[in-house]
Amino acid sequence: MYIPIIKNSPKPAYQQIIDSIRKRILTGELMADEELPSIRRLAKNTKVSIITVRRSYGDLEREGLIYSRPGMGYYVSEFNQQMLDDAKIKLITPLLQEVVNTAKELQLNEKKVKDLLNKMLEEKVQKGGRPNG
Repeated sequence: MYIPIIKNSPKPAYQQIIDSIRKRILTGELMADEELPSIRRLAKNTKVSIITVRRSYGDLEREGLIYSRPGMGYYVSEFNQQMLDDAKIKLITPLLQEVVNTAKELQLNEKKVKDLLNKMLEEKVQKGGRPNG
Protein backbone atom coordinates (compact mmCIF):
# COMPACT_ATOMS: atom_id res chain seq x y z
CA MET A 1 0.00 0.00 0.00
CA TYR A 2 1.41 3.33 -1.06
CA ILE A 3 0.77 6.26 1.28
CA PRO A 4 2.50 9.47 0.27
CA ILE A 5 3.82 11.47 3.21
CA ILE A 6 4.30 15.15 2.48
CA LYS A 7 7.16 16.29 4.71
CA ASN A 8 6.32 20.01 4.69
CA SER A 9 2.58 19.48 5.17
CA PRO A 10 0.89 21.21 8.11
CA LYS A 11 -0.57 17.78 8.94
CA PRO A 12 1.76 15.50 10.89
CA ALA A 13 2.76 12.21 9.26
CA TYR A 14 0.57 10.11 11.56
CA GLN A 15 -2.50 12.15 10.51
CA GLN A 16 -1.61 11.79 6.83
CA ILE A 17 -1.52 8.00 7.31
CA ILE A 18 -4.86 8.05 9.15
CA ASP A 19 -6.48 10.23 6.48
CA SER A 20 -5.21 8.02 3.65
CA ILE A 21 -6.36 4.75 5.20
CA ARG A 22 -9.68 6.23 6.37
CA LYS A 23 -10.44 7.50 2.87
CA ARG A 24 -9.59 4.13 1.31
CA ILE A 25 -11.89 2.37 3.76
CA LEU A 26 -14.76 4.81 3.27
CA THR A 27 -14.53 4.67 -0.52
CA GLY A 28 -14.46 0.87 -0.53
CA GLU A 29 -10.91 0.61 -1.85
CA LEU A 30 -10.08 -1.35 1.30
CA MET A 31 -12.63 -4.03 2.09
CA ALA A 32 -13.75 -5.64 5.34
CA ASP A 33 -11.20 -8.03 6.83
CA GLU A 34 -8.52 -6.92 4.36
CA GLU A 35 -5.09 -7.02 5.96
CA LEU A 36 -3.17 -3.77 6.31
CA PRO A 37 0.60 -3.60 5.97
CA SER A 38 2.52 -4.48 9.11
CA ILE A 39 3.63 -1.57 11.26
CA ARG A 40 7.26 -2.17 10.34
CA ARG A 41 6.58 -2.47 6.61
CA LEU A 42 4.43 0.69 6.49
CA ALA A 43 7.03 2.60 8.52
CA LYS A 44 9.72 1.54 6.07
CA ASN A 45 7.60 2.33 2.99
CA THR A 46 6.54 5.77 4.26
CA LYS A 47 9.95 6.55 5.79
CA VAL A 48 8.45 7.36 9.18
CA SER A 49 9.08 5.83 12.57
CA ILE A 50 7.40 2.69 13.84
CA ILE A 51 5.95 4.82 16.65
CA THR A 52 4.26 7.06 14.08
CA VAL A 53 2.58 4.12 12.32
CA ARG A 54 1.65 2.54 15.65
CA ARG A 55 -0.05 5.80 16.66
CA SER A 56 -1.93 5.95 13.33
CA TYR A 57 -3.14 2.38 13.62
CA GLY A 58 -4.10 2.96 17.26
CA ASP A 59 -6.21 5.99 16.35
CA LEU A 60 -7.88 4.11 13.48
CA GLU A 61 -8.58 1.22 15.82
CA ARG A 62 -10.14 3.55 18.42
CA GLU A 63 -12.35 4.96 15.64
CA GLY A 64 -13.46 1.41 14.89
CA LEU A 65 -12.18 1.51 11.32
CA ILE A 66 -9.62 -1.24 11.85
CA TYR A 67 -9.02 -4.02 14.35
CA SER A 68 -5.96 -5.93 15.46
CA ARG A 69 -5.42 -9.61 15.82
CA PRO A 70 -2.52 -10.12 18.23
CA GLY A 71 0.42 -11.69 16.46
CA MET A 72 -1.41 -11.48 13.12
CA GLY A 73 -1.67 -7.79 12.25
CA TYR A 74 -4.27 -5.15 11.53
CA TYR A 75 -7.40 -5.58 9.42
CA VAL A 76 -10.23 -3.43 8.08
CA SER A 77 -13.35 -3.59 10.22
CA GLU A 78 -16.70 -4.67 8.81
CA PHE A 79 -19.31 -1.94 8.46
CA ASN A 80 -22.98 -1.70 7.75
CA GLN A 81 -24.19 1.17 5.57
CA GLN A 82 -25.23 3.32 8.55
CA MET A 83 -21.77 3.02 10.10
CA LEU A 84 -20.14 3.99 6.78
CA ASP A 85 -22.47 6.96 6.38
CA ASP A 86 -21.73 8.11 9.94
CA ALA A 87 -17.98 7.86 9.35
CA LYS A 88 -18.28 9.80 6.08
CA ILE A 89 -20.25 12.55 7.80
CA LYS A 90 -17.67 12.67 10.58
CA LEU A 91 -14.95 13.10 7.94
CA ILE A 92 -16.67 15.85 5.95
CA THR A 93 -18.08 17.87 8.86
CA PRO A 94 -14.83 19.72 9.72
CA LEU A 95 -14.33 20.58 6.03
CA LEU A 96 -17.83 22.01 5.77
CA GLN A 97 -17.35 23.87 9.06
CA GLU A 98 -14.26 25.51 7.61
CA VAL A 99 -16.28 26.60 4.56
CA VAL A 100 -19.03 28.01 6.78
CA ASN A 101 -16.50 29.87 8.93
CA THR A 102 -14.74 31.33 5.89
CA ALA A 103 -18.04 32.36 4.31
CA LYS A 104 -19.00 34.10 7.55
CA GLU A 105 -15.64 35.90 7.71
CA LEU A 106 -16.16 37.05 4.10
CA GLN A 107 -19.71 38.10 5.00
CA LEU A 108 -21.31 35.89 2.36
CA ASN A 109 -24.95 35.32 3.12
CA GLU A 110 -26.36 31.85 3.74
CA LYS A 111 -28.31 31.73 0.48
CA LYS A 112 -25.23 32.43 -1.65
CA VAL A 113 -23.26 29.70 0.11
CA LYS A 114 -26.10 27.20 -0.32
CA ASP A 115 -26.52 28.18 -3.98
CA LEU A 116 -22.80 27.70 -4.57
CA LEU A 117 -22.81 24.26 -2.92
CA ASN A 118 -25.89 23.22 -4.91
CA LYS A 119 -24.28 24.43 -8.14
CA MET A 120 -21.12 22.45 -7.39
CA LEU A 121 -23.15 19.32 -6.63
CA GLU A 122 -25.13 19.71 -9.86
CA GLU A 123 -21.91 20.12 -11.88
CA LYS A 124 -20.54 16.96 -10.28
CA VAL A 125 -23.66 15.02 -11.36
CA GLN A 126 -23.42 16.39 -14.89
CA LYS A 127 -19.82 15.17 -15.12
CA GLY A 128 -20.89 11.68 -14.09
CA GLY A 129 -20.08 11.92 -10.40
CA ARG A 130 -22.30 11.00 -7.49
CA PRO A 131 -23.15 13.80 -5.07
CA ASN A 132 -24.43 11.41 -2.42
CA GLY A 133 -24.06 7.81 -1.49
